Amino acid sequence: STIQSPESPHYGVGVRRTFSLPASTSQAVITNQILRVKANPHPVQVWAVTQIHEPDTAVLDIAKDGPEMPTPFIKMTDETPAKVEGYVRTIGDGGAVEWTQEGTPHAKLGTLGRWVAGVFGNVIFRQSAVLNVHGAYPEASSVQVYRAGSYTELELLSPLMQLAPGESLTHTVTWSLSEISRELDPIDYLLNADPK
Repeated sequence: STIQSPESPHYGVGVRRTFSLPASTSQAVITNQILRVKANPHPVQVWAVTQIHEPDTAVLDIAKDGPEMPTPFIKMTDETPAKVEGYVRTIGDGGAVEWTQEGTPHAKLGTLGRWVAGVFGNVIFRQSAVLNVHGAYPEASSVQVYRAGSYTELELLSPLMQLAPGESLTHTVTWSLSEISRELDPIDYLLNADPK
């Protein structure tokens, strides 16, 4: 099914979101499209946000083919730096960031990657999207996790683009839900999953 916004009088765009459930999978595919209707000086970016219950851990992909960054992840907001800093670590030979948190921080981390996930015991909720390794990501991240104490947000961003009238920006996000064997390590499972 598809939902369509009215045209924004401030940005000269309309937004369309299409939902599909591929047969015989535990996936949902959400296609987000911004269409420029009228000339406007403001560039646009898709920012897909999903709120979930606090997971046991959150994991953010780091694209090894992406641009070299001064740090493996960007700390974006942080009201409790000492508490957060102690719970974040790179894993998988620098291929991901794991954030296992205690307490109720209000903080956000971001990386340039292709997927982000919440792990709940042996259940994994993973979201993925295409990364444009040459794209402009204003917050130096294409995947983000925001932890707000009572909930967590998994966030995927498109590059920022300037659109002429008639042009559009499409950003497709795939959700997948996996229940793995209790003998398997969920972090190993995530690091070895298909990166697309």
